[in-house]
Amino acid sequence: LVQDNQLYIASNQGVYKYSESKGNFQSIPSLNVQSWFIRAFGEHIITGNNKGTSLIRNDRAIPIPKVSTGGMDIKGMTISGTEFLLESTYNDLLVYLKDAKGEWYFSHRVEGFSDLINQLEIDHTGNIWASHMYKGLYRLRLDNGLQRIVEQDFYLKLDSALESVNPVKISKLKGRIVFSDGFRFYTYDDLQRKIIPFEQLTEELPNLSDTRNIVPVNDSLFWFVRNKEYTVVKYNSENHYTVHEKIPFSILNNPPNYSRGNVYVDKNGDSYFCLNGGIGKYNFSRSTQQPIRHFEIASASSYNRKDGITQRLSLQGKNIIDYADNNITFELRYTDFSKNGFSVECFLGDYDNRWIPVASDLTISYTNLPANDYVLNARVVNESGEELATLTYPFVIKNPWYKTSWALFFYFLLGMIVLFSLVKVYIQMIVRRKNKLFMQQEKERLVQLERQEKLITQLKNEQLGNELVYKSKELANASMLIIKHEEFLNALKKSIQEALKSGKIQRSEGAELMKLIGSHTSGEDTWGQFQENFDLIHENFFRKLKERYPSLTSSDLRLCALLRLNYSSKDIANMLNLTLRGVEAARYRLRKKLALQEDQNLVEFMIDFH
Repeated sequence: LVQDNQLYIASNQGVYKYSESKGNFQSIPSLNVQSWFIRAFGEHIITGNNKGTSLIRNDRAIPIPKVSTGGMDIKGMTISGTEFLLESTYNDLLVYLKDAKGEWYFSHRVEGFSDLINQLEIDHTGNIWASHMYKGLYRLRLDNGLQRIVEQDFYLKLDSALESVNPVKISKLKGRIVFSDGFRFYTYDDLQRKIIPFEQLTEELPNLSDTRNIVPVNDSLFWFVRNKEYTVVKYNSENHYTVHEKIPFSILNNPPNYSRGNVYVDKNGDSYFCLNGGIGKYNFSRSTQQPIRHFEIASASSYNRKDGITQRLSLQGKNIIDYADNNITFELRYTDFSKNGFSVECFLGDYDNRWIPVASDLTISYTNLPANDYVLNARVVNESGEELATLTYPFVIKNPWYKTSWALFFYFLLGMIVLFSLVKVYIQMIVRRKNKLFMQQEKERLVQLERQEKLITQLKNEQLGNELVYKSKELANASMLIIKHEEFLNALKKSIQEALKSGKIQRSEGAELMKLIGSHTSGEDTWGQFQENFDLIHENFFRKLKERYPSLTSSDLRLCALLRLNYSSKDIANMLNLTLRGVEAARYRLRKKLALQEDQNLVEFMIDFH
């Protein structure tokens, strides 16, 4: 801290003031303990340490009453028009107010909050951001009386997709709250009321996400205090952030320990570095001189893997290299005393598809390069991607012996011979394939002919069978009609004979009627002829039926024949001169004689009988 041209330092061993007369630092009495901060608010200098918080006046420490816990950070804030100081300690948040004389005094502890907070900031909407020393971040809001917490959100990590939990650091950049967790930058969107990625800062400063604090120098220059480096970032006229300069801890005398660096900027724009056992001063007005840079190829060599011989290549002109020596190594040299970070990249034309980073020893090797004309392009770029220096180196890898003109001619002849042989084999294969196809088609044709003949035979048999059934039905109809006719005439003849015996009719009339009936009867056994013809058509149906079921009567056999011909009960009733009930009774008696089961169909039994 620089106050009234006096330099103060808060360290882990106490608070010190620089004595110009003695040319060294003198400790402030009673403050020889771990001190976390030293700030100036107007004419008041306040420091926080392990024992509490103190004012420094006339090089003396005045402990602030009722504040006995370690002070970690303190910031000036204004809420609802009230100006106050908010201090974070090992446990509590403390509020300081001004008295009538303008003196800061401890007012009270904030109710409803207790945690180890080492960083505080307030945004333009009145949100107080408090970073835990080891993990997480709080968003807090105080009531108008600054007495208690009315809103509180805790963020363990800023990106839920991350597995690890890193400490979250809070800063302000151009009035905007900035968070960093070692992976990227974030900010707070007060419209959406949530923490969102700070895309511009992450994209333009991708390597600075481990920033612990941001200290403004002016409106366009900012110190980004990192774990191992002090980095100057410039905000240009195009509203972009670029790295202006880097000061690694390693180049400083007595560098600060890891993550212990800090920067203070006084009202004159001079910057003071925290070192290990001292401080350093940086003045921007003296850092504008351009550094001297020189970029060249220190050496180039080729290596024959078979012979194990390395040959140096000329750095002038265009080298022509045998194919056996197609393993090339380049050693580059870049001289730069600016202390700015840089990287060297190479791009081998007609081989690489992107710029390849060079190793830290500035060497790059290409192994088994194919024959071609090449140009090695090398460049030096800073951390913003700007080119600082470039060079080119052309060379040629000759074709191997097996790609010479004689080799190609031999390949052509060999190819022609192979092609002729392949054509010959192909023609033979086509002939064999066609013969095989012909034989297969002929075989299929014969099978098709045989299938067609069988189908024709089957159709003929089906036709004959249908005709046979039709003829059988005609025979049955005719036979049944004749039998009915014969039975009618015989019944009539019997009736006339009985009438003659009883004298109901005269003998002459009866004789004439008997003669007339005799002329219309054949005298042949019509039913026997039907059985013989039916057996011829149906493979001895009646003979086999009578042999297997001798109890069947002639009426039963007639019914069996009509059932085998699949006549309906109505048709059977007409043909046998029966009623439908009579037909059903005859069918029932027949089933009993045949000893059929209840689930057996009588018609199917007759059709399938053989």
